[in-house]
Amino acid sequence: MRVSVKQVFVVIASFLVTLGALWAAERIYVASQVRTPFLQAVRRTPGVAGAWLNGRDLVLQLQPGADLETVYDTVQARAAASGQAMDAVLIRDRASPALRALDNELSFVVAQGIATGQFVAMRQQILADAARARAQAQVSMDRGDIFLTLRQGSAVLYQVIPVAKGADPNA
Repeated sequence: MRVSVKQVFVVIASFLVTLGALWAAERIYVASQVRTPFLQAVRRTPGVAGAWLNGRDLVLQLQPGADLETVYDTVQARAAASGQAMDAVLIRDRASPALRALDNELSFVVAQGIATGQFVAMRQQILADAARARAQAQVSMDRGDIFLTLRQGSAVLYQVIPVAKGADPNA
């Protein structure tokens, strides 16, 4: 049996068209059965004002007064339950230059707290430094992250800082 170039071309073209159709079908399925329901669930989360995907990153805008740790943990749980793969959860804030400067200063306090395991002292230092800057700070943590919210007037800054493995957040 002799195979012509035309027959090979038809087979390759058919393969590529089928591959393209399967890729498009997978994208449509993921968008309609995974991403859209996931985003709807996230948007219904108490404390979330808005949510959208930017590539593989989930971007959240929180409502004024929302508890960062509660919202973050709820969204992470919903992502795990839905099978939504994300690289990061980004919190959109409305930080002023003064809050950015305070956050920069506090990064040393946080790094020292993580390095030494002195989390109570770290929290006390953050609250004192924020008060000196005439800002309000809320600091909490779980086994994996430190949650920092800084407020000054209508400006707000959110930080989720991973705690290194081996650090004991109960110290």
